[in-house]
Amino acid sequence: MKREEKIEKLNKIVAGQKSKWEERAEFRIKNEEWLNKSAEIALKILRTLRYFDMSQAKLAEGIGVSPQQISKIVKGKENLTLDTICKIEKVLNTELIMIPAHYFRMQLSEDFAKDHFAVVNYQKTTVAYKRNELITEVDNEMFITADSQQEEDSRQKEAA
Repeated sequence: MKREEKIEKLNKIVAGQKSKWEERAEFRIKNEEWLNKSAEIALKILRTLRYFDMSQAKLAEGIGVSPQQISKIVKGKENLTLDTICKIEKVLNTELIMIPAHYFRMQLSEDFAKDHFAVVNYQKTTVAYKRNELITEVDNEMFITADSQQEEDSRQKEAA
């Protein structure tokens, strides 16, 4: 068979087929955001496995999946569920993703702020505000709401 015949035969075989690299490139473009996050999580998993001298098979056993699934995860191309992430975090005793606490300051009306406290939870510390000014840090176990403060004020007035 001549060279031209071979080329023609090859062209007939691949005619109408979309190239796999083109499909993969389109997929990467379409899913860039979560693929980047998945790759970051994969790197953190690999670093943690190395630090604890733990095998991928041991991690798989710990979270109840196959070693092949862990292999896919550490390639950074898996769209992980929060359930899977939490299971991995528990087994590795590390935080893979962090959701930062958001700081906010309550805007209180002048009349409301005269007699009430507002309590804001900020990075595991509860703080009390009166008239939009920081008064004090409050024990994390104690939460003062406007209603409970008003009830307490009423009880104190009745007792006096």
